[in-house]
Amino acid sequence: MRERPLEQVMAEFFAADRRDLNTSIPGFIESYDPETKTAQVKIPFSDYQETGGKNLTNQDWAPIPDVPVVFPRGGGWAITWPLEKGDPVLVIFSQREIDQWFPTDGQTDVSPQLLTTHNESDAICIPGLFPQGNLTGEANATDLIMSHSDGDVLMRFEP
Repeated sequence: MRERPLEQVMAEFFAADRRDLNTSIPGFIESYDPETKTAQVKIPFSDYQETGGKNLTNQDWAPIPDVPVVFPRGGGWAITWPLEKGDPVLVIFSQREIDQWFPTDGQTDVSPQLLTTHNESDAICIPGLFPQGNLTGEANATDLIMSHSDGDVLMRFEP
């Protein structure tokens, strides 16, 4: 049996580790709760797992429940809007567990009990990521425009 060089073994190990690291990925809303501002999010990508040798098995992501939705807010102001099933979002996986932090005022120090990082259970989502095949709304280089997908421009603020 021929041994592989240590560099090759380490490179394969780190490549596999990076494949399993969740950072961010497009998703879409399955359902949205406006009272808690959380959503159930579906990831429209499949992962492939080796089942031995060169056989690959297609594995779909299970919907992720109770994902906090990020809306623009600050200085006492907030902008929110209804989210519908199928609306695209960007899903980001927190570097640390957020279970203790999420129900707080956001300024309370917490010490996560789990040592998980970039886990599906610590996902948040940002609405507004649209693939090019589904671009909606008017846009230009100078104006702030509020529009609806039916083509109506509701407000236009010009400089």
